[in-house]
Amino acid sequence: MDSCPVCKATLSCGDVYATLRSDPENNQRSDDEILEWASHYGWTRENKVQFSRAKIIQPDRGRQYTICPDCLSIIGQ
Repeated sequence: MDSCPVCKATLSCGDVYATLRSDPENNQRSDDEILEWASHYGWTRENKVQFSRAKIIQPDRGRQYTICPDCLSIIGQ
């Protein structure tokens, strides 16, 4: 989901691999290390997963749901 269906706020925080690669703390890491790390988020060259600003809420009892951090609307159930 790229944007909130209610307020239209952008929910994507960018490509997982690109974000990890551009972090100055990762300058000493090899591309293979970054690729391995990105794979823990489900990122592959064929499935370029994005980080998301959406918040997942998991109550003690009941189903989890996702909310928009800007308008607090439930955007997924």
